[in-house]
This record gives sequence, C-alpha cells and structure tokens, in this order.
Amino acid sequence: MTARFGGWRVQTDSEMGGPSVATLRRVSPGAEGSGGSLQVSGEIRRGKTLRAYAGAQFSPATSPDAPVDLSAMKELVFRARGDGRTYAVGLFAESRGPRPTLIEFSPGDAWKEFRFPLRSFQGYDGRDLTAVFFGALDSPGPFRLQLDD
Repeated sequence: MTARFGGWRVQTDSEMGGPSVATLRRVSPGAEGSGGSLQVSGEIRRGKTLRAYAGAQFSPATSPDAPVDLSAMKELVFRARGDGRTYAVGLFAESRGPRPTLIEFSPGDAWKEFRFPLRSFQGYDGRDLTAVFFGALDSPGPFRLQLDD
C-alpha cells in the first residue's frame, strides 16, 4: 500500500511459522469524510508460536526496517474504528531489537482519535524508529480494523 512517505505491508505470525492471516485494502470513505482509509482484516489463528498476531506494519523509511530519526515528533496520532475488539499499536526501533513495544487500544464502530506520547512506549524517544504495527493479538477469530490520518 502506498503512503505520502514510507510504506505499508501485512505483518503476521507467519514469519515465525504461525497460521494467522491479514489483508490490507483502501476503502472509502475514511474518517471525517476523508477520501479513504486503510482497512486491515484477517484472522488470528492459534498455532505453535509464542504469540499469535496479524495486522499492518508501516515503515517510515524508503526501505523496510531502515531506521528513521523521528525524535522531533512527540506523539503518535491516528484515527481508528473497528469491530469492538482490542487491538495493539507497537513501535519497532533499531535500538530495541526485533520485538515491538506495544500499547493496546479499543476502537468501536465510530471513528475515534487515539493519541499516544512516544514516551508511553516504555520511554521511547523516536530516534531510530523502524516500523509501527497496528493489529490484533492472541485472541483467536476474525478481525476488522480501519485506520486513517
């Protein structure tokens, strides 16, 4: 999926041999009448992995997993709506290794703005961000989440 900068891709536990699946597609309209939003849908399936997950990952750099200094930014802000399920947003940073720092959020049927100070991700300062994950964790079953802004 394209963005003004960086890029989106599916991120699931299949990288570790898990069976969860996800798809990304642009749908209209988006939040507050915007031209469109990103719909992330799929299914969490329990397998032999330690954690089941599926969703979308945004990489801010021109190549996936390259670090970008976003320390001038102080918070992560986005709009979301979903199916009532609890989701997670996670930050990946070069200095923190391969696992993201996660925070849960619960979007309902209506669009809602979410604001998370970067420091709420275990004191992270944004200096070497490699990716942002939005998706479902652990609880088996289908999911649908829309993201905008």
